[in-house]
Amino acid sequence: MFKESNYLTSKELSAERTGEEFCEWVSHKTLEWRADSDALPREEDDELSRRILLRIGIFGRFYQEAFPLYRYLVFKGLNRADVRCRILNDSSQHYDAIVIEKGIAQKIEISQAIEDRDDLRMQQFIEKRSVPLLGKMAISGTKRTGHQVEISDDLVPSTKVLGDIQEIVRRRLQRKTNQLTKNQKYEKETDLLISIDDSVLDENDIPKLDKPFRDIGCSEQVVFRSVSIVGTSGNIFIEYTK
Repeated sequence: MFKESNYLTSKELSAERTGEEFCEWVSHKTLEWRADSDALPREEDDELSRRILLRIGIFGRFYQEAFPLYRYLVFKGLNRADVRCRILNDSSQHYDAIVIEKGIAQKIEISQAIEDRDDLRMQQFIEKRSVPLLGKMAISGTKRTGHQVEISDDLVPSTKVLGDIQEIVRRRLQRKTNQLTKNQKYEKETDLLISIDDSVLDENDIPKLDKPFRDIGCSEQVVFRSVSIVGTSGNIFIEYTK
């Protein structure tokens, strides 16, 4: 039987570390799981891969919170021994991570901008071992009856890729700044970190993202002290402050 705790626990995820230790730990974990994959029995390997790709359980928190924070720390030059940080396990707090530099605590809300039903695309990848990353999905059926998914392999122009990224970031920003619920009582000094999959972008398109992000309000929102967009592949970091 697959045991999630053999790979990662909530205690390990939320341990306080220096910025340097945290970034080394995240990098080591991703490499460790790849190495484990080569040595595991087939069923165990398949289940580990499935949970990572579908962001299930503790693996979801690792890739949705710890990994974007790792990228953020590197881009901000906070992957240092004199910086402290940790991911929170306390759901009563209205932020996901805390970074302490020179005695000043920075609270960070972390959110992932992904397309609707990205889990179905990843499920297709698991089943077929290959899937177009940008192709349009046609979905039929229900969770009860089973989904049928067809993914187009037509070429997608860069303008559409940029437009799609702008839209998923817009929806994520709107969810975090409009019609706030009782669980979204962010303190005024909280920063918002939004992660995106930048592996789908051509390097020539990266400089074109600043204006679209400004157009959707990243530089004008008033809920957070700042909004940062970070790419999970490490190619993008754009920060908007009040």
